[in-house]
Parts: sequence; C-alpha cells; structure tokens
Amino acid sequence: MPKELRELLEQIQNKKEEARKLLAENKIEEAKKLKEEIVALQEKFDIAKELYEEQKQTIEDKEPLKPTVQV
Repeated sequence: MPKELRELLEQIQNKKEEARKLLAENKIEEAKKLKEEIVALQEKFDIAKELYEEQKQTIEDKEPLKPTVQV
C-alpha cells in the first residue's frame, strides 16, 4: 500500500479516536463535525485506493519484456 493511502488511514483512525473522546465527553456537535470529516477522508481514501488498484492491475496486465539473447 502506498504511503499516501497509509497516511489517509492513519488520519481516519486518529479522527475516529478523537470523535469517540468527544462523544464520551458528551460533545455531540463537535463529534458530528468530526464524523463529517471522517466520511470525507474515507471517500478520499476509497477513491485513491481504487485508482491505485487500477494502476496496479494495468501494470500487471502488461506483458513483461522478453529478454533478447545476442549470439
């Protein structure tokens, strides 16, 4: 997984943890705002992952170069 995707996942996890803390403190409105940020980050992650998988598949689908032997 590329660095960009790992960083997005880390951001999502950090925001989820922060939202849980806010919820525990009964700060509902702040937790809702964080939830919106989490959803946006998750969408960004999903798109980036899909593009990465497509790129990876394209590379795998290409036929490898055949070595040439000179005699």
